[in-house]
Amino acid sequence: MSGTKLVTIWAFAGTLFALMPTASAEVPIKVPLAPGATPLSELGRYKVTRGFDDLVEYYKRQFKSEPGVRWYSIINQPGLRAKHLASLRKNTEWEGINIYERGNEVRLYVVPRGKRPVTSKSTKPAPATKSAR
Repeated sequence: MSGTKLVTIWAFAGTLFALMPTASAEVPIKVPLAPGATPLSELGRYKVTRGFDDLVEYYKRQFKSEPGVRWYSIINQPGLRAKHLASLRKNTEWEGINIYERGNEVRLYVVPRGKRPVTSKSTKPAPATKSAR
């Protein structure tokens, strides 16, 4: 694997595992949380006492009978694993759930459903023109 790709992977992992030791008092996004999930200081981030595989199985059971979710593998390397559960239903407050593990620490991030800005094709910048010397 190239050095640039490894740097990108570790930068991604570092972003996922920013240390947030204090609990949050904010109202969480409505999503079924696994038992033992402890909220961290950033809204939507949780530390989980379950193992990675156990947590993935928990969410597979939770959404087994409900249509409108899709699983994606983000990364699976020694010491670093991550999966994304995407909500395809537009009426949920969350777009997805990221489950990730680095070393022996498992975290969960609920991706909130945000409103995307509407863009029109007329707002594209005009193509650059060459100037004569």
